[in-house]
Amino acid sequence: MTTKISLLKYKHVMPKLNMDLQIRRPMKGDTVSINYIGKFEDGTVFDSSAGREPLQFVVGKGHVIEGMDEAVLSMEKGESKTISIPFEKAYGKYHEEYINTIDRHAFPPDLALHTGQRLEITGHDGTKSMVNVIALSESTVSIDYNHPLAGKNLVFDIELIDTIPSDMHFAEIFFEEGVRQQDDEKLDEAIDCYKKTTELNPDHASAFYNMGVAYQKKGEVDRAKICYQIALQLNPNQ
Repeated sequence: MTTKISLLKYKHVMPKLNMDLQIRRPMKGDTVSINYIGKFEDGTVFDSSAGREPLQFVVGKGHVIEGMDEAVLSMEKGESKTISIPFEKAYGKYHEEYINTIDRHAFPPDLALHTGQRLEITGHDGTKSMVNVIALSESTVSIDYNHPLAGKNLVFDIELIDTIPSDMHFAEIFFEEGVRQQDDEKLDEAIDCYKKTTELNPDHASAFYNMGVAYQKKGEVDRAKICYQIALQLNPNQ
C-alpha cells in the first residue's frame, strides 16, 4: 500500500504539475503512527497500544528505541510485522552498579514504599531520574536506576498506520519526479520539481546540477551557469 500526498499545498510553485505523490516507506525525519504489542521472548505482554491512540514519533530522533526506529524504515502503510529486538537496540545492558542502597529517612515519612514501585528521584545537582524500588528494610531502601526493561530482548508486533513525510522526504520525492520529467524531455516541469526540491532542501546539490542541465537544454545559459555554480559550491565533486 502507499500513502497518497496531495500536491495542493505546492501548486503555487508547481502550476504545471497535476498529480499525487506516493509515499511507500518512511524516511528519517518523517512522522509515523503505529499500533504495537510489546512482549518478552516467552510471549508475556508488557505493553500495548490497544485501547489507546496509535503511538506517533519522528523516525530517527531517538523518540523510541533503536530497534523500533529501524523497523519502520522498511515498512509500508498498512503493513504489519513481528520484530525481535535485542537488548542492545532496546533499553541497553543491565548494570549492577546502578543499584544503590540509601537510608530510609531520605524519603518523606508519609511516603508508602513497596517493592516494584517506580519513583522519581532528584539528585544533588537537581537532575531527576526514575528508579525502581527493589528491596526494603526497616532502615534502608534499595533502588535500581536501570530501566525496567534493561537487559531484556523484546518482541514487538507492529502495524504502520500512517506516515507524514518531512520536508527532506518531500525534497527527495520532488527530485525523483524531476528526473522522470527530465527523462521525458519535459524541461519546464522538471525545473519546477527541482525548484521545489531546493526550496525544501537548499543543500541538494544534485537538484541544482540537474536544474542547470535542464536550463542549458532550454538555451537559458545564464541560469544554467548559476545552477552549476551553486551545485559546485555544495559539492565540489559534482
